[in-house]
Amino acid sequence: MNKIILSFDYSQQLAKEISKFSKIPYYPIEKIQFPDKESMISIAAKLSKKEIIIVASLDNPNEKLIDILIAIETTKSFGAQKITLIAPYLCYMRQDKQFKPGQAISAKIIAKFLSSHIDKLITIDPHLHRIKKLNDVYTAKTATLT
Repeated sequence: MNKIILSFDYSQQLAKEISKFSKIPYYPIEKIQFPDKESMISIAAKLSKKEIIIVASLDNPNEKLIDILIAIETTKSFGAQKITLIAPYLCYMRQDKQFKPGQAISAKIIAKFLSSHIDKLITIDPHLHRIKKLNDVYTAKTATLT
């Protein structure tokens, strides 16, 4: 299965470096943002029967998670076979327990959300405190780098 690397403009430099090092072709994910802040996502690469590697740091996650979801599901709709997300910064890991009644345990919610759309997650130094390893909350395969 052939692989390709995709990224939004905010992770383009890292994606290009990974592409150069790994000799895996790189393609940008194009995003147009409408005045109401909705996004239109386009990917100008052949995706059928490919393993897709999306490079996307998850800082400012409330702005990025929906775009990443749309990109992932777009690759699947065009026949991608496997999706790996490389997220150098992994969001919401500090919110790993309920500190006050009524608070969400966001680390588990985001893990469930991402795991339902990807096959593998690669991240760097996630904020693991009460969660000892990513596989405690992620059902997708995970790899943690330093």
